Amino acid sequence: MGKQINLTAIEQYSQTLAERTTADFFPDKTHIKGKELLNFCSFKQINLFLIKILFEKWQNSIEASKSPYFDYEHPTVRKAFQQYANVLSQHISVSRDLLVSLVQQATYETIILLLDPFEFYINEIDKFEQETVAISKLKEIQKYIVINKIFFQELLQDLAKSPEEEIPTTELITSFKIVFQINKEEVEDYTAYTSTFDILHPVQLSTFFKEEAEETPSTPETSEPITDIPTTTEEETPTTTPLVSVETDEEEEEKEIDSDTLNDRFKQNKYTLNDHLRTKSNSIRNDINLNQRFRFINQLFRGNYTSFNQFISEIEQLDDKEEVLRKFEEQRVKLGWNNNTKETEDLLKIIDAYFEAQ
Repeated sequence: MGKQINLTAIEQYSQTLAERTTADFFPDKTHIKGKELLNFCSFKQINLFLIKILFEKWQNSIEASKSPYFDYEHPTVRKAFQQYANVLSQHISVSRDLLVSLVQQATYETIILLLDPFEFYINEIDKFEQETVAISKLKEIQKYIVINKIFFQELLQDLAKSPEEEIPTTELITSFKIVFQINKEEVEDYTAYTSTFDILHPVQLSTFFKEEAEETPSTPETSEPITDIPTTTEEETPTTTPLVSVETDEEEEEKEIDSDTLNDRFKQNKYTLNDHLRTKSNSIRNDINLNQRFRFINQLFRGNYTSFNQFISEIEQLDDKEEVLRKFEEQRVKLGWNNNTKETEDLLKIIDAYFEAQ
């Protein structure tokens, strides 16, 4: 029996919290100003989401007010519009009734981000409703997030490797799914925020889940398969690794052959700067794109992100190629890598290119 998020319970709690915190703020005030929103309550994430939601509503109202009879893209109009927006943003004033609605939504989004970050980020991407998304727009979202922020950080770091200023929405969603799969162990423990909520309005966070006997559970760690990620071919797909590996004499001999050719392979697998499309890098991770990282972790490190991360860190600490080769060989034997697979060759090439550029 799995846990599914109880949206009704979250909505009810968010409404109650909003009414209570707003009442506490408005005993002698009629409106709340922009700077006051940033310190509205003791929960920073709710405060940041208040600004985010207000900005989104403002942007939507601006777009809705545009007349089809005028050229809003003309440089003069754009400049005047920007000046108008800048002045207006310095004079935020929200009444009590409107604030209750904003706080309710900010609280609701905070809880979803905490309990189901995958769903939260997918919803944020879906809000764009466009075929492409500007990277700058994604960076705007990041400014408002302090809980489970690693997922968007990792996504933006990977997108920064590309010179493109926009990314197709479908590709963005696929990239995020990969990022989440790789980092899903980093989902924050929601129970750590119980006391933070209790200060505003007491709650048992467990009430935000309901037991479902037959439906697929919605948990912070999505098990949704990623079917649109390039993977290895049938010939390259490894067999299941047994818990206890028993090797025959032929397999031992094959490993020795692999080891003998590893040094030659290391020397031959050099990228030029044009091949690798990079300048000097201070991290091997920066040279590994999302698809490669996903394949390396699953095909070479048995799905263990921590093991992959540790191996890369150890490689980066080494001073020369002989040490790198020895470390690579130790890992190959330990995890049973085959030098002829694409994943092994690609990882070796990236490491080689990294040291060539140092």
